[in-house]
Amino acid sequence: MARFPDIVDGLGKQVMADAEEIRKTGAELGKLRAAYQRYRDLTAHLDSRVERVRVGMGLLAEQENWNIGEAFTLLDGLGIELEAPSEIRGEMPLWKLVREIVRQTEELRIVELESVMNGLKIKASRQALESAIDAHKRTFKIRRSGREKFVALKH
Repeated sequence: MARFPDIVDGLGKQVMADAEEIRKTGAELGKLRAAYQRYRDLTAHLDSRVERVRVGMGLLAEQENWNIGEAFTLLDGLGIELEAPSEIRGEMPLWKLVREIVRQTEELRIVELESVMNGLKIKASRQALESAIDAHKRTFKIRRSGREKFVALKH
């Protein structure tokens, strides 16, 4: 049978050992924190670039003069597996497609955007484009000049 003084002594020693372990762990975490933050930043950067590649490939899916095989070879070599561009296009929200098109210019008239979408063989009415842009006000900036409507990315 355990004696009360032994239990109290054991609890006291356990608390002190755990406190010392907490101190050591805290010190090690402090040393690793900067590397961990850098890792998270790089992961977020990589994820955003992979997303941009996905959208770009979806946009270029129907372009005959673009060699999609080279892009797949490069991405496969990096360990990035993507679905077929036509599948990407089918599942990609319209606003993301618009974002990547607008990213290629400083500013684009809505009528020009509609023309680019038609050239890329993406069926989207002017109303659908404007709706997608209006629904993502944090991403897009709209400017009016007379009857013309321009769209740009917010920075």
